[in-house]
Amino acid sequence: MLVRRLSNRQLLSLHSSGRIGSGGEALVFAIAGDSTSVVKLYHKPTSQRAQKLAVMIVNPPDDPMAAQGHVSIAWPTDTLISVGDNERFVGFVMPRVAALRQIFEVYNPGVRRLHCPLFNYMYLLRAARNLAAAFRALHARRYVVGDVNECNTLVADSALVSLLDTDSFQVRDPKNGAIFRCPVGRAEFTPPELQGMEFDRVDRRPEHDLFGLGVLIFQLLMGGQHPFNGVPVARGDSTLEARIQKGHFAYGKRCVPYKPNPAAIPFSTVAPSLQQLFIDCFESGYNDPAQRPAAETWQSALQKEEESLLHCSRNNQHFYSNHLTACPWCERASRFGIDPFPSRRAVEAGQHLSAAAQQVPLPNIILPTRPFGAPPPPVFPPLPKAALSPRAPLRNLFKWVVIGLGVLMVWAWIQQSMQQKPTPQTSYSSTPTRPVPSVQPMIIPTIPPNTWQPPPRSTVASALPSQVPSAAPAVQMAGERFPQTRQRLMNSSEVKTWTEAQIRYAINEMYARHGAGFRDPQIARVFLGMPWYQLKPGLTYAEAKKSFTSVEVDNVKLLGFWRDARKAGVRPEVQQRIDELQAKENGAETPQSAAPPVSRRVAVVIASDSRGLNLRVDHTAKSPVVATLYHGDQVFLDNGYFRNDEPPEPVDWQHVTTMTGRTGWIRADYVTASGADNGSQ
Repeated sequence: MLVRRLSNRQLLSLHSSGRIGSGGEALVFAIAGDSTSVVKLYHKPTSQRAQKLAVMIVNPPDDPMAAQGHVSIAWPTDTLISVGDNERFVGFVMPRVAALRQIFEVYNPGVRRLHCPLFNYMYLLRAARNLAAAFRALHARRYVVGDVNECNTLVADSALVSLLDTDSFQVRDPKNGAIFRCPVGRAEFTPPELQGMEFDRVDRRPEHDLFGLGVLIFQLLMGGQHPFNGVPVARGDSTLEARIQKGHFAYGKRCVPYKPNPAAIPFSTVAPSLQQLFIDCFESGYNDPAQRPAAETWQSALQKEEESLLHCSRNNQHFYSNHLTACPWCERASRFGIDPFPSRRAVEAGQHLSAAAQQVPLPNIILPTRPFGAPPPPVFPPLPKAALSPRAPLRNLFKWVVIGLGVLMVWAWIQQSMQQKPTPQTSYSSTPTRPVPSVQPMIIPTIPPNTWQPPPRSTVASALPSQVPSAAPAVQMAGERFPQTRQRLMNSSEVKTWTEAQIRYAINEMYARHGAGFRDPQIARVFLGMPWYQLKPGLTYAEAKKSFTSVEVDNVKLLGFWRDARKAGVRPEVQQRIDELQAKENGAETPQSAAPPVSRRVAVVIASDSRGLNLRVDHTAKSPVVATLYHGDQVFLDNGYFRNDEPPEPVDWQHVTTMTGRTGWIRADYVTASGADNGSQ
């Protein structure tokens, strides 16, 4: 394939072997003989894209890392046109950014231990500071990122940052004021005032970007925790989008129905000045977006915090804020058994990985030039020398005084115990045993379960054998997002409120619990960071599903049904009806499914054509019609279930037939038709 640069008319030859990336909108190719640039070709180029890129190319922002030879903003540099008589816009040229990681690989503790275990807290501060510098440069030229997320933000081992997908940024033409909007966005990084809006109809402002910037900085400093993620203390919203829209910042000063996850990094670990900036961003900025800290404010505060860090005397990889009296990372390592910032010696010995992670190969690990050597130091500005605070000797003296007093108290207690008369039931050891702190599981809020309770069973229904499987213990594993998929049978009333991304993650999580591998490297990296993930090499999805419990088998079918319907862009109940009619037209019989537990409530949502569905309440198809149900109406079957064949004993069964000829039998205590037109037809 030949394309031409618009600036100098140079021909570029692109080959399929040089393709280095692909997406829903474009393909990315390397340029032969040019290791500093790449080409992005659109599948469907438009004149509006061409106009937008023309404005971007002549008005580039000042790259804050240009003097260091690093590209922090992958900005378009030239337009590409097709070759031939009818020249048309096809894509653009941009700088090549290589050997970087997505930012979640740095802020997620589990993934960080696998890929860059020596990326310590000082480097996280530096990465946050460089990220703020990139946003500052863009906002100075009145550009808006718009689609802030963890996928288009890359981090180098030296803590340098690069922003990708710049052609999706919101661009304003300085000549005529025309605005080329950013039509996409991620809800987790979208401010409350824009939640639920259509982005292609909104002119965004820098303060909208500042919400997403605050989220990314929070995740960098708080071990990947989202600022609006927390444990419910009262009935609250199940999605991050709803919590953001209501301003429920779990770490702030306002009273919200959430509290921070008990296993998360304490908010007090962050410097007080940075804590206040987060509160300004997520609480004060909720009512007044102008109160959100600007990028240069973050940059200055992060620099001051980095320059005042203390260095732990026990682990040379532990840096922490100078307002703390003890190293918080040593305390977390003691509490959870895994050091968030392992020492160089531990990394060299392979002791920095959890038991679960040691059982799997380390994928795509880029080792430094020296085996497990320190990452190259951040280059802007130079790092301060690691030194103990002037107050450190006084604290050490105080620590030894406290230890001495503790030893004297223990010795006095032992002497007093030896003088007491022992009893047969009690024995005393010469040294008191210190209780070992237990590892608290990561508790992540889940979607509230359905609180409906079925009515008492009838005599007929109670005679049927119950098939309710025993539920798994209600214990949430560390990092688990959807424990209900293994604990209980789920229903459509709760799944229908989930996004397609949530449904896909829940399905992947179910297979990950049973050791399945994932072809998508991003999905694999997420679960490799989970301490409970036990990868079984070579295990197929079908083999993993064989180990599912009956609860998981039913739930994965339900989730798969809703996933496919969301992907097709139709309502799931309508898609189900279409599949049934197509199967009937092809001469296929609808397979009989096993009856669900009689104690489970079933809600059948009618998805028929405009002529409706006739409901009969006798045993035969010749019985009169007592109700006609139309699209959207519901039939509630309490203590009963639906089957597609005629039962051997039709007593107490109710017959249902549609205008299209589909028939079935319903057995239930009672049937209520919501919104039906009563009367016979």
